[in-house]
Amino acid sequence: MMDAQYIGSPKEIPAGISYVLVLLGSESGHVRHGAGLTIVVKRDRSDFVTEIVFQTAVESARSLAEREGLDAVFACK
Repeated sequence: MMDAQYIGSPKEIPAGISYVLVLLGSESGHVRHGAGLTIVVKRDRSDFVTEIVFQTAVESARSLAEREGLDAVFACK
């Protein structure tokens, strides 16, 4: 399975590749775009819960990227 690359900002994603990006945000959701998919995990009051949900989303992104033939998985907190 593909490894996730942890980045400090979505601006670090190289141009011209297909990817799944997992982000923390104020609302949960996902958006398909020309380069692939962005998954947003809602920040919880509990850091523990946020971390568990974030890591679960990263694992799902890894499986999805492999299944859809995407180039990379990025995770940004």
